[in-house]
Amino acid sequence: MVNYCTWDGNNRQVPNGNTIVLSKGNLQVVQGSNVNQSIKSTFPFHGKQYIEVKMISNSSSVGSRQSIGIIEYNANIESTFTPSSNSTFSGIVFPRLTPYSDGSAGSIGADLTNGQTVCLAYSEDDQKWWYRVNDGSWIGGGDPEVPGSTPSGTFTSGKTYLWISFVSDTNDENITDFGQNGYAYTPPSGYLPVNTINMTTPTITDPSLHFSGIGYTGNGLGQRVGGFLPFTNSFKVANSARFDAPTDYITYDNTSGHTNSAKGTISVWMKNSNSANTSLSAGGIFAFGGDKFRAYINKSTVSNPGMMQIESTSTNGPTQVIPRPFFSGQSSWNHFVFQMDYTGSGAADNTNFKFYFNGLEVELSTANYGTLGGTPFANTMILGAAYNSPVTSYLFDGYMAEYIYVDGSMIAPSVFGETDTSTNRWIPKDPTTTLSSAGSFGNNGFYYDFASGTALGNDVSGNNNDGTPTGFDSTNGSNQMYDTPTQNFPTYNRDSVFSDSSLTEGNTTVKLVTTNADNCSIIQAPLPSTGVHYWEALALNTGSMYFGVSYNDNTLSTSAFNQSWLIGMNGSRYDPSTGSGTALFASLSAGDMIGMAYNGNLGALYYSINGAWMDAAGSLGNSATVKAEIEAGTATTNAIFINVFQPTLVGTNNITATSVLMPAILDTSNNTMPTLGSTANLGAWRYLDGASLTYTSTADGYFQSTTIPTNAKALSQPNLESSSSGVTAFNLIKSTSAATDNFISDRLTGPNQFMTTKGPTATQQSATTGGVQTFLQDGVRIGAYGDVNTDDAIYNSFNWAGGGAGATSSPAGTIPSTVTVNTTAGFSVITYTGSGSVGTIGHGLGVAPACIWVAMRSNAYGWAIYHQELGNTSFIRPFKPDAAVTGSTFWNSTTPIANTFSVGTDATVNENNSTFVAFAFTEIAGYSKFGTYIGNGNAVGPYIYCGFRPELVIYKNSSAASTDWVQSSTVDYPAGNPVTNAVFPNLNSAGTSREMRIYANGFKITNSNSDANGDGNTIIFMAWAKYPFGGDGVTQGTAR
Repeated sequence: MVNYCTWDGNNRQVPNGNTIVLSKGNLQVVQGSNVNQSIKSTFPFHGKQYIEVKMISNSSSVGSRQSIGIIEYNANIESTFTPSSNSTFSGIVFPRLTPYSDGSAGSIGADLTNGQTVCLAYSEDDQKWWYRVNDGSWIGGGDPEVPGSTPSGTFTSGKTYLWISFVSDTNDENITDFGQNGYAYTPPSGYLPVNTINMTTPTITDPSLHFSGIGYTGNGLGQRVGGFLPFTNSFKVANSARFDAPTDYITYDNTSGHTNSAKGTISVWMKNSNSANTSLSAGGIFAFGGDKFRAYINKSTVSNPGMMQIESTSTNGPTQVIPRPFFSGQSSWNHFVFQMDYTGSGAADNTNFKFYFNGLEVELSTANYGTLGGTPFANTMILGAAYNSPVTSYLFDGYMAEYIYVDGSMIAPSVFGETDTSTNRWIPKDPTTTLSSAGSFGNNGFYYDFASGTALGNDVSGNNNDGTPTGFDSTNGSNQMYDTPTQNFPTYNRDSVFSDSSLTEGNTTVKLVTTNADNCSIIQAPLPSTGVHYWEALALNTGSMYFGVSYNDNTLSTSAFNQSWLIGMNGSRYDPSTGSGTALFASLSAGDMIGMAYNGNLGALYYSINGAWMDAAGSLGNSATVKAEIEAGTATTNAIFINVFQPTLVGTNNITATSVLMPAILDTSNNTMPTLGSTANLGAWRYLDGASLTYTSTADGYFQSTTIPTNAKALSQPNLESSSSGVTAFNLIKSTSAATDNFISDRLTGPNQFMTTKGPTATQQSATTGGVQTFLQDGVRIGAYGDVNTDDAIYNSFNWAGGGAGATSSPAGTIPSTVTVNTTAGFSVITYTGSGSVGTIGHGLGVAPACIWVAMRSNAYGWAIYHQELGNTSFIRPFKPDAAVTGSTFWNSTTPIANTFSVGTDATVNENNSTFVAFAFTEIAGYSKFGTYIGNGNAVGPYIYCGFRPELVIYKNSSAASTDWVQSSTVDYPAGNPVTNAVFPNLNSAGTSREMRIYANGFKITNSNSDANGDGNTIIFMAWAKYPFGGDGVTQGTAR
């Protein structure tokens, strides 16, 4: 799909009455009044481009009343613009043909008559342009095809230009052809139409890999704000046990022989399969002696699922209710550690009992610790239950791994887990490096690694303290899984299937339980855009079942046919182009295993049936040929579906530019088949359908098929797309609903440290364990601090990803600095210690920054911002409503260069022995923009071209005092315009109305407030992209 340039109805002159009338696809311009009016284009000028403008009518027989050409993107056209009034206009005025170069008129030519066409050719490399009338000679004697020839006019290089059309009298009328109408005359060789294909492809085609905005609701406790992404690790957990409620648990006799029956540690990794919408009341973790000491995850309420409860009926044990969603989803593994020492006498406190979640200690109530002197461990223990006489509704439903009990010692979480250095995630650690012998576990301690599928209670600590499994498959070992904390496999999401369906067996088996019902179940695994990935689905019976891929935002019903690529048990294929089936192969039977391989590079989906690969004609007789094609990865001759997830589908069938392709199974039932079902195996099942599955080392998964292509990978977390450079280096959080400060954290300063832009305090940098606790890929983990996690408050979190190399010392600059750099996204974090003397500081970008934020961490001078449009003798404070400040002592009157930026002697940026952090940004076309615009004081304000659809815009009136900083984002507006709510970074306040509109190539101010749109004032802005605009192969964001 080719998108062509037009005139932009949002980017026109406003105060003179907005009298231009657009027609014919926004190509024809008609002036409706005797006033000067101008309008800019939707696309920028770039490279070598050719356009034609045909004069239809002119109100005066003589004079220069119309014009067309290029102008700098942020040129002010809000006042009475004329070609000679702006020094960046370069183009032709007509009907009395007069060329302009940077606002200066050239030699006057002949008069244009109605019906004649002016042809224009512009060359960015030469900074030259030419014009002719119809197919005549180029005016000025030159030729755009001849290098070095004399032009009709020139323009200044290094600027971002838009096309502009100007009309001044009633009934002035012309029509422009940017190439979409085929041109009336032949363009010069090498000069191209103005469309997306001929725009330069942005270096960043997916901004979310480097910058993202995330909306969330505070819970007042702590949570992780971010996405499901891969991690790296060195210790591999090979097995887990799948606990299927309401039948499965393990019993261990712990009644005697203890090292210390009042002291011990329990460590376990768990992945939940339950949710608040099921009949289970809770998920038991362990229980000693009935309810004398037990822990379970309460799932009885929809509003607060995942609440941890630790209970003891004995006065000697702790009783704690922790209202925090420890299991808010079903896609992640989490680590729990319980430490207890109740030896002695007297009141117990938080030194006697501790609870850790993913390596972090959870704050407990100061009351309800009970008293010392009891023996809570001297009872029969049940794993996966909350009672010793198991109550079925309190049994755990999900996966457990690495279940360890240490008798007689309080063992730190660091024995069982560690922080991954590349992602900052808590991952398993080999416990035997510390617990190296049976004695390390204490007399009654055990280590259940679930390595034996038929004996899941085997103790491998050396103590032989085996447990007794109940309810598990002890014959075939089908409860042993390869889904582990280091080999996380996606499953169905219980909260995203219809109530007509049931999920069992660790959310891998889905069945319809209601007649005449439909369900589309989606595996929560975004299909990678590169490589080949393989998975299987077992048909449990015959009926209306369909297997393939679908979008994450489908309607969970039969309309999903319009959003999916599927084959059915009936032998038909379905795709979005038809939404109905086309016969392809013989029907399938109960017990058939459907294999699927998806090549993300080619958008090709292949199928196998019981190990035999199907060709494009539906035959299973050419399996070897099809397998070879998948392994070669260059052709799609035998693919059942090609061009899966086509950009042309965006905007149809509820498919958006942010839709994500995932494996899916669609079920429809009737009165005779109400229990239709299938089991998905992404590589985690060890035994399925009456047989042990085969481990395929190249795929790193267990499958029934032995004909898996050698280049195919299982859809496990380590095999999904990953980049260590995606870890957040700079995070900004502010509530849009509650009065909070702008909360800023960065990786170099470290977790549990923060700054605000509200204003200077005694120490600019502060500490709290309730703020940003960990920097993650595409997100952060936060505690309970009010500025980031007030209960029920709505927040926006913005993440700038750092470089994969982490912190390094910069070799540049006279003042030593440490940096973490993302050169692709033009962003770095810098820390340095001021010298009090003029100096330079290395920023690591390799190109000159367009904007630098500097904050003193150790004193009360606050912040200073350098912005390229303010120049090297000005700075502006993000915590004050002041205008820009002029002075030479901030940046030493020196513009930043490729490796360093300069600081003067002002204490704000260079106090001797004070510590500073700086955030440096360079402008990346299609991803970030740091510019200015001129306000018009009108409710219909100026349009600002960015070259992308913004996700975040931060702006400030630099001309006027008593104007606040404004921060607007699309995070809370997924449905589109208008974006009405904004926040003030310099105030402790909630969001307020500052309306703007976001478009595919920029934003438009639609309020008259002086903060955003002071009449005649210069407003600086900083913007980051949601989607890029233009370039061959770039998926366009939808204009709202």
